[in-house]
Amino acid sequence: MKKILYLLSILLLASCSQKVIPNKPIPGQFSEPPLAKESAIQIPITISIVDINKYIEASIPAQIYSGKESGKDKMQVNLLFGQVAKEYNWEVEYSVKKNGKIDFNIDKDGSILFRLPLRIDANGCASIALGTQVKKCGESNPEIDMLIKTKISINPDYSVTSKTSIAYDLKKAILVIPFNLGNFPLFNLKLNIKDDLQKPIDGQLKNIATKVDDYVAKYMSDMKLKQLASNYWNEYSTSMNISNDPALFLNIEPKKVMFEDIHKESNSLQASIGFSAILSVSSSPKKIEKIPLPNLQYQKMNSNSLMYIPIVFDYDSLERILNKKFIDTTLIGNGYKLTVKGIDMFGSGKNIVVNVDYQAKIKGVMKKVKGNMYFNTLPAFDLSTNTFYLENCVLSSETNSLLTDRGLKWVANKSLNTEIMKMSRYCINNDINTYKKMINDYIKNVKMGKFEINGVVNKIDFEGFFVEPSRIQIYFKGVGKIQSKVSL
Repeated sequence: MKKILYLLSILLLASCSQKVIPNKPIPGQFSEPPLAKESAIQIPITISIVDINKYIEASIPAQIYSGKESGKDKMQVNLLFGQVAKEYNWEVEYSVKKNGKIDFNIDKDGSILFRLPLRIDANGCASIALGTQVKKCGESNPEIDMLIKTKISINPDYSVTSKTSIAYDLKKAILVIPFNLGNFPLFNLKLNIKDDLQKPIDGQLKNIATKVDDYVAKYMSDMKLKQLASNYWNEYSTSMNISNDPALFLNIEPKKVMFEDIHKESNSLQASIGFSAILSVSSSPKKIEKIPLPNLQYQKMNSNSLMYIPIVFDYDSLERILNKKFIDTTLIGNGYKLTVKGIDMFGSGKNIVVNVDYQAKIKGVMKKVKGNMYFNTLPAFDLSTNTFYLENCVLSSETNSLLTDRGLKWVANKSLNTEIMKMSRYCINNDINTYKKMINDYIKNVKMGKFEINGVVNKIDFEGFFVEPSRIQIYFKGVGKIQSKVSL
């Protein structure tokens, strides 16, 4: 960054009453100030299913329900001499038990789907008059799946709600009792036990669903998402000093908090909290207005974190750097001795003008020359090579010597301007790498309560610059990722 400032001091040495008028767009230079872009930094949060799974496993007893039912019904029976209506008495004992471990998946809407295998053990008997009272017994052991669907929602006020529904299918819950005459099968009596099981099982599972909702809501609330967002919001509403020589300040103005709804990623749940802010780097601190933490806004977010960082150099700061470096500096050349007495600069249209106040002793000129040299420069940037250069440079002079003014202008137009433009070419790749390292060091291993955050900026791209009367703004975009780990 310091090199960029000194680059400007070399780029911008000197006046002109004659203005450089570009007749085509200047590479890298915006024709008007770009709108401020919000930088988006997101914190991915992985929601562990393991603890929720364990809780559901423990909440569901090994035997969900057991019971005994009896009754009397009629049925049409096909006998050897035709179909007749027969009454029968029946009684059934049954139990519903867990039949394995719970496994889970993630639905496409981000809900957690827990699948619990169940086994129904049904033993029953029926008696029917077939000349004499005949009693037969049978058993059935159907296996069914119970699906527990939990939808977690994080609300705009940062509260967490959970809605659990439980579904199962009892169509296999049928007890078949065969009636035979010796080895000859007469008919099968089918007892549909679905209706007897439905109501008591529903009552048990409704209680389980309520417990799951309470647990999941507490589990998510323990993440303290609002506190996390508030910590970021308050900590990063600031202007922080990031360099002393030259003085540079990173200004962060938070604008909104974003949330990407919980969604499936492999076999886990992912959610992202994003923070958007206007970032800038300036040579003096900026007063940041503190605003209350806003509500969450639902928004689909980019997998990368984007940082738009305009670096603002006001000419007063650049003048101080130039004067510190060059004032009272004496330059001795072939036939002249020149001392710099002061430097000031300003923007004019797309140009930057630097005025050098100097005194010189020039061979062939009797009196000491005093006055000003002006460089009216037209800065540009080659995006393909990340190189600053001067598209044009016009030099003029106003001194107490008409001969010097004319001679300096002639020399400048003949060779000096060309040399200055050659010398002004400066590649900023090393500065970008230094800047990237500085940011990466800052966002690495950041601990905030239960959250551990690790970020990396993979690349920084130059986007352009804009010349104003009192300052120049240089725009960069950083692209990277931020990962987080939650300890619960």
